[in-house]
Amino acid sequence: MQQVQMVPGAGPEPKMKVYYEGTDTLKNGYCLCSNTDYTASALTIGPLPVAAITAASACRERWTRAEKPKIGNIHRFLGVVVGLGEAGRAGPGMFDVARPCGAMSDIWTGASCTIDSTVLYLVAGSYAASNTGNVRIGLAAQTVDRSTTNGAVLGYLEAPGTVIPATGGQAVNGSDTFTAAIWDNFPLDELRANPSRGVLLEYDPKFNPMPVSPYAVYTGAHMTVALTANTALGTAAALVLTAGASVADNDAVAVQFPGPIDVSGGKPWAFEVLIACGTVTDTDVEWLVGLLEASTLANATPFANGGALAAAADIVCFDVKADDGNSIDVSYQKGGETPVLHDDDVGVPTAATDIKLGMYYNGTTITPYVNGTATTAITAADIASLTDVFPAALTGYFTAALKGDSGVAAGDNLSLRAFRVAQIR
Repeated sequence: MQQVQMVPGAGPEPKMKVYYEGTDTLKNGYCLCSNTDYTASALTIGPLPVAAITAASACRERWTRAEKPKIGNIHRFLGVVVGLGEAGRAGPGMFDVARPCGAMSDIWTGASCTIDSTVLYLVAGSYAASNTGNVRIGLAAQTVDRSTTNGAVLGYLEAPGTVIPATGGQAVNGSDTFTAAIWDNFPLDELRANPSRGVLLEYDPKFNPMPVSPYAVYTGAHMTVALTANTALGTAAALVLTAGASVADNDAVAVQFPGPIDVSGGKPWAFEVLIACGTVTDTDVEWLVGLLEASTLANATPFANGGALAAAADIVCFDVKADDGNSIDVSYQKGGETPVLHDDDVGVPTAATDIKLGMYYNGTTITPYVNGTATTAITAADIASLTDVFPAALTGYFTAALKGDSGVAAGDNLSLRAFRVAQIR
């Protein structure tokens, strides 16, 4: 029997016609979303006046007008472009899209795909699906590596399982604790429902009643760790690392949470933490939050005497160093190598005042965030450097530590008010 040859993009998948508003050249498999906030000015066509379309108008064109995926429309996935030749076609104009209803179609992607294994997600700002994101759209039905050059993979198109709000992303129960620019890149609902999909740790007492995760802990002779209640709902119970009576220089406390993060293996990850320190001076305490190798926590981990990062530790972190208590830095170190100060003074701690610190790895670069604002990225070149050595083989665990300096006093503390850590496998 003669084998039937299918024209690329001309399969039997259910289709609909949409009007693409942009001017880019679209190709088979490009992901499109509805223009959810479509409006138009009043105009006249021949002798007929056409009324303006405002946000108050009941305009069904908001479904059939198509755009490139972005934060504002990513919750309204239309489908993938089909029916074009290899060269594609430029917009604006009418295009066919395969609807996300379980059928097979080409999906444009930048991921390395394994048949029946790689899950594909929408990415804000891209026509290409990825292997991470917050809106799941399909599953690869072909093994092909598109991680170097974007291209098509045959896949099952799925209806998005969760409709997320246009702003705020996958925030827990409407939580505004965390930064959408970080967490809109992760399918948090899927990770909550299916822990085997990756790593997810969350503690957000204002919006989510779940208890804090178990953790490993080291407490020096005069240091403690405890959940401490607060009169404000926003910080209902913080995990507080505290210096006690008779505390002395080099007394330390550290906590490390389960959930391994492959720091530079190409799988996106992120952490974000809302913290506050009790006092801010240059001789009080040094502290850090970040990803540290699995370690038997002790006074020397992750700080050495004097506040430098411990020589044996593989770590990527935000830290406040000895004699520089008013500066939060971004640092990293490969065990046995000289610590690297990647970016100093990315944030300024204020006593008893919340500050939010996070990092997002998109598979290539690590972008630190301070109070929701991106700072200087740790680039692919930084990660590959053989001079200022990055801990490229690090499997890191979310860690917080506090260590006394020469002026440490009882009551000096570091409060973890909320945190989130995630990586999709």
